[in-house]
Amino acid sequence: MLLREVLDALDPGAEFGVVWYGKERHHKNRAGTRKSSPSPHKERVAVPVPPSGIDAATVARARAAISDNVRPAKADGRVWSLTGGVAFCACGRRLVAKRTTSGGSAGRRKVYHYLVCSTYLDSGEATCEHTRCHRAG
Repeated sequence: MLLREVLDALDPGAEFGVVWYGKERHHKNRAGTRKSSPSPHKERVAVPVPPSGIDAATVARARAAISDNVRPAKADGRVWSLTGGVAFCACGRRLVAKRTTSGGSAGRRKVYHYLVCSTYLDSGEATCEHTRCHRAG
């Protein structure tokens, strides 16, 4: 997993971390959906990484601070900056992205972007008493 030349060049008295590359294979299925699957261990590449100089307690606190972070939605080709744990409904649940279109012919439809309580996604209807669509703009 680690090239002999790389291993021989390392200082035997120093500490190193290891970053693994090639842990997953990414491909599209027939429907065009992106899929990931673990790659075989023999295909993974180990790369030694010298210490950063940051003590382990600081790293642990930083990891704990971001452990509940959620990536903002990227639905409909736009970044929804208030999703991902920034905006919350009065009931305490996260607001999520919702896209609707007006009626009319395909070329004349208007697209509307909203934020709505995540209970809407769970049931397909407004189950939270505070649920209403808030314009994303």
